[in-house]
Amino acid sequence: MNVENIKVEPMIVFYGEDKFQKQKVVISPATLKADLAGKYFHTYVTDSLGVISKHVFWFDTTGTDVAPTLPDATLHKVDISSGTIDTVAEYATALASAMSALSAVFSSAVAANNEVTYVNFVKGYAPASHDAKNPLKVTNFGFQLLVQGELEQEIGAVDGSISVKFKETFVEVKAHENGTVPIAQLKTGVEGVEVSLALLETVKAKLKNILVKSNNSFIPDGGTELFGMGTYKMFENMFKYASKLRLHPKRLLAGDKSEDMNFPKSMPNLEGIDFSGEEVLKLPVVFKVYPNQDIDSRISFWFIGDGSQTLT
Repeated sequence: MNVENIKVEPMIVFYGEDKFQKQKVVISPATLKADLAGKYFHTYVTDSLGVISKHVFWFDTTGTDVAPTLPDATLHKVDISSGTIDTVAEYATALASAMSALSAVFSSAVAANNEVTYVNFVKGYAPASHDAKNPLKVTNFGFQLLVQGELEQEIGAVDGSISVKFKETFVEVKAHENGTVPIAQLKTGVEGVEVSLALLETVKAKLKNILVKSNNSFIPDGGTELFGMGTYKMFENMFKYASKLRLHPKRLLAGDKSEDMNFPKSMPNLEGIDFSGEEVLKLPVVFKVYPNQDIDSRISFWFIGDGSQTLT
């Protein structure tokens, strides 16, 4: 027995990937030009320091429509007053043009028929776009979050152990002539892959990073950002929002990823919050791990090694 191989292994935990937020706005085919007079919607971007700014796109249909009064947001006019702009595809083109002009806000904005797909210029999370909250100014557009922006970040201090649990399932094949003796064992899947830990750094930013994955945040007109739990992502496939969880041995240099434990597609679930005047506040979090169909099937749930390589 070689006692040199016995070790205590503290891990530094990272979650997320560096992604640009990508969204889509859909204009109803039944929308008339007059329906959009002075109407507007909200979208948001995050700068390199993580500061969220509000941008409002409003429609001028006559050349004399009045811009909304939203002092805490940057207003952008979408001019569709020309007599040659009469279809929803042309409204979408005008909106995409107004967005494309903001090269420091959006890296791209592309119109296709009655839809506009746009990508934020800076990587990182921002609240999802939404319609006006003033009932007299709603556009009745559809809004879809295609890719939720994020950054890979260290989640902070962790209390106690990090528990990695998984289970492979098998079916035994038995033949009549062999009685109850198995003659084969077929692997039928992997279930219950989870990583459990308790966060000690319970600052607002850490709590937000966990909650917005399965939910989102909201900024009221003239107000400040709110985040928590709601129905926004009800009935959506959480595979879409799952991201990378990485456990890095503290004994290794940051650039040495040779022994990292990687979970390419995982979703954090906060199990509760217990407040106490006597004990340290902890946030118990369970990361549910899904198979990543975009990488090689031999490592689609989890693997040990350098995850920065090409994995397909």
